[in-house]
Amino acid sequence: MTNSNPNSTPSQSSASYIQRIISPHGLLSLIAMVLTFTLNILTVTRWDITYYGWQLLYWPLFALMFIYSLCYFLVILLGLDIFEKLGKMVMLVSLGVVVGCLIITGCILIDYASKANRWYDTRYDVRFILACILNWIVFLVYIVLSVLTFTNK
Repeated sequence: MTNSNPNSTPSQSSASYIQRIISPHGLLSLIAMVLTFTLNILTVTRWDITYYGWQLLYWPLFALMFIYSLCYFLVILLGLDIFEKLGKMVMLVSLGVVVGCLIITGCILIDYASKANRWYDTRYDVRFILACILNWIVFLVYIVLSVLTFTNK
């Protein structure tokens, strides 16, 4: 593994990674990545097509949001200036698409959480409620990321 700057030491390199992670964009993207991964595991670990194949409605959206948050975190971690390459408007549009997906999945999860109360299988109640809460936390994280992107000069 080689450094792009021959004068930098490994401790300087790791310090710059930590500095990028501690930044507001780095922390929020790390939180979004961990929570979307948790949502994927939480909602897809037990497949059950008895109740209308509900995983097929929102799992692709969760998977896309995880891939987006992973890429966003890696771009921040590597120190790439995404605002100059893509532009602020493209970043805002992509964040808007993710926020829209989170609204859709949040509404689907709320609907299925209310349906889960009527099912005789109680293993879904806690999972849907926890998934709803995590989904809306990720929604708030992406709203804050959008505001930070909008105010970034």
